Amino acid sequence: MSVARQAVCEKSPLKAHQKAQMIKWMQIAVAAFFMVHVTVKADSLTLKDYLQQVRKDNQGYQSAVEKRDAAKERGSQADLLYSPQLFANANLRFDKKLPQLPFFNYNELDTHQFAVGIQKQTSFGMTAKLGYEWDFTNYLGASLPPTSSGAPALLKFWDARPVVQLNQSLWQNGFGSNTRATERLISAQSEAETFGAEAERKNTELMAEIAYWRLAAAREVVKQNEVAITASNSLYKYITDKAASNLSDKADVLQTKAALETRRLDLKTAKDEVRAATRSFNALRNAPSTQEVEVLAQLDYASIAALDVPANRSSRPDVRAAQAQLKMSEANAVMLGEKDKPQLDIYATWALNGRNGAVTDATGDSYNAGRPTVGAGLKFLMPLDFGSLSDSRSGAARMEKAAQLGLAQKQYDEKQQWEDLVEKLKDAKERFQLAQVMESAQEEKLTYERQRLKQGRTTTYQQLLIETEYTLSGLLKVRSAFEALQVRAQMKLYEEVTP
Repeated sequence: MSVARQAVCEKSPLKAHQKAQMIKWMQIAVAAFFMVHVTVKADSLTLKDYLQQVRKDNQGYQSAVEKRDAAKERGSQADLLYSPQLFANANLRFDKKLPQLPFFNYNELDTHQFAVGIQKQTSFGMTAKLGYEWDFTNYLGASLPPTSSGAPALLKFWDARPVVQLNQSLWQNGFGSNTRATERLISAQSEAETFGAEAERKNTELMAEIAYWRLAAAREVVKQNEVAITASNSLYKYITDKAASNLSDKADVLQTKAALETRRLDLKTAKDEVRAATRSFNALRNAPSTQEVEVLAQLDYASIAALDVPANRSSRPDVRAAQAQLKMSEANAVMLGEKDKPQLDIYATWALNGRNGAVTDATGDSYNAGRPTVGAGLKFLMPLDFGSLSDSRSGAARMEKAAQLGLAQKQYDEKQQWEDLVEKLKDAKERFQLAQVMESAQEEKLTYERQRLKQGRTTTYQQLLIETEYTLSGLLKVRSAFEALQVRAQMKLYEEVTP
């Protein structure tokens, strides 16, 4: 181009129009850039609000809470082992067989037995019963001569007696070893189920928090791609206008057009991710997958650098559940071992007795007649299949060993995963800080390059290259921020839990 023609072009109305287009393009790009970094609106859906929606509407979360609370309440079953129990028995018998005594004949013998009382089991293997028993006897069709005192013989009468029974185990369940193991088993089972349900609950909250930040980050990426499209579209129009005035080569037009189409493809990909993130977001709060999601809190870039490792780290609920399962295996091994032992019990009975034709009189006589019953005994029972006994004990021991190995592996995995999370958080924060610095540098370079392009001191290709670098730096910042928030959310699994 000659010097004279260049001078004419600079003074022409078309050149002034192109400058106005460039200024307008820069204003749109700057305005769109700042739209990405607006503060959170007061009516936006915060993470806290979203988690509350998940807790309220997610049936899996509610199920985990119900299971956790139910398991805690079921732990009280261990207390029932030692709590007093009310018992009552009734037995009716009508017997028409021939009498056993040849001189005492009757047609039918009716006997009714009733008992009521309280029994209690102790932690040292003793079972105690305190109760009252009534026996009714009726000889139908019988006749006996009067007694020596002249009173008629009783053929229909009640026996009443207060009874105390004690039973102490000495070998199987020796001094309550099996009972105490049963108590530990019930408590450990309740604990394992409680922490297992708590792990489900916390995992649901974790997925919800990650889904929230995923959607927020996806929307941020869409905005940044929209900024890039606005800039690419303005540059394309600018170069097209120059080419129409023979002030730019067709190659520049083709380059800007290709760059614009690339930006449109990137925007389409970003919007697809928003739709996928929206489906996950709505699924966790049991909403229709296509339901419009409220305005979310923007990624708080200022707080990313302040993310820290929790000071008080605790075992994850699933590891706590594994610890309880080990207690269950240990208690179960004791119970199986006790079950295979010979039974040796010592027992004693003490009772008072009264007899009368009326039940009330018999009950009163039981305390006044002075006719006690005292008994004691020994009970022994031993299995004889020693091979099966040995196998059973060996199996119980191996079950306990398996639980120990499983817990040890789970604790090792937990330690490694925690250390991995700490490193991931550190790396994500460093990447985020570098991305911020890079974005700032790319923004400054882009602003300067746009000025150079307006002055004709650079090429369109160079301008497009810097546009791409700037867009990538913004996307890298969003991605590294999301990674940091995701890792920090996973660390919440290690926070102290008191289900």
